[in-house]
Amino acid sequence: MFADNTLTPKEAVRLCALGTLALGPTRYGALAN
Repeated sequence: MFADNTLTPKEAVRLCALGTLALGPTRYGALAN
């Protein structure tokens, strides 16, 4: 993070990926299709 607590693009992508995985295998399978 920067000093003002904003996310870098890499961190934002990582959070999105973790959020997607947290939805569970069934949701991930639906997104893959």
